[in-house]
Amino acid sequence: MLIKFFCLRPGADLDCQYEGTSYTDGSIFQPAFNPCYNCTCSNSIVRCRAIRCPQMDPPCRSPIRRSGECCATVCLTCEDDGILYQDGDTWPSHNSPCDECACQAGKIECRPRQTCPLSCSHGLLDGGECCSQCIDCLLDGRVIPEGEVLTLSGGDTCRQCQCQGGNVTCRVMQPSRDCPSLRCSFTVTPPGECCPVCAAATAAAHMGDDDDDDDDDDDGDGGDDDDDDGGGNVEDHDDDDDGDDDDDGDNDNDDDDDDDDDDDDDDDDDDDDDDDDDDDRGDGGDDDE
Repeated sequence: MLIKFFCLRPGADLDCQYEGTSYTDGSIFQPAFNPCYNCTCSNSIVRCRAIRCPQMDPPCRSPIRRSGECCATVCLTCEDDGILYQDGDTWPSHNSPCDECACQAGKIECRPRQTCPLSCSHGLLDGGECCSQCIDCLLDGRVIPEGEVLTLSGGDTCRQCQCQGGNVTCRVMQPSRDCPSLRCSFTVTPPGECCPVCAAATAAAHMGDDDDDDDDDDDGDGGDDDDDDGGGNVEDHDDDDDGDDDDDGDNDNDDDDDDDDDDDDDDDDDDDDDDDDDDDRGDGGDDDE
């Protein structure tokens, strides 16, 4: 600590004269050449001592001392979320994207940003942005891309909604105008649907279920038919065997009859030969005589 002493001319009173200014005994003042000293007039002697400035709260990396003051009382830089900003800088708040912060004389001041436009009734927020970006639409918890048409059914009416510029426009559907034309005599409107369909198509869908049941029944009957066919085939084989036996028997009888006829013919031939021999002998005898 630096201490300076200033001596007055001999014979002067107890007052102090310093830099053209008279100070009474015991008074404390700051010299004009350096405001960072505190001076005291004591017995016509001026004693000065350096001033110790307190630390700024919060700490400031670049403190600024105002004119006529010894200690810096202004910090022209601001620190927010580990980022150092200079005096006058502005930036979006790190806690709320809709607030804007500014560094004013070493202090951070935040205020709401400009009001967002309200032309986007169903717009979606883009990450990190305050105001909505009209890129898609949100309707009943469902995201509708830009330009897409969505059909909604509820109660007895159906609505056709479209997303345009972040706004959803809906109108009540008219089946005669908005549904495809059908070439059938009878139509039905399925539950939860807006447009009718041909009744035959609905019946065909039910018939498809019945066909599945019939296929199951056919599979069960097929097993019984196979059993019946197996039994019938066995009976047919037995009949064929009996027929073969009968044919064999008939053939045997025919062979026996043929043999008997042949034997009879042979006997008749033998008798005729014997008669001829007797006649020859008779004739021979007559000739000899």
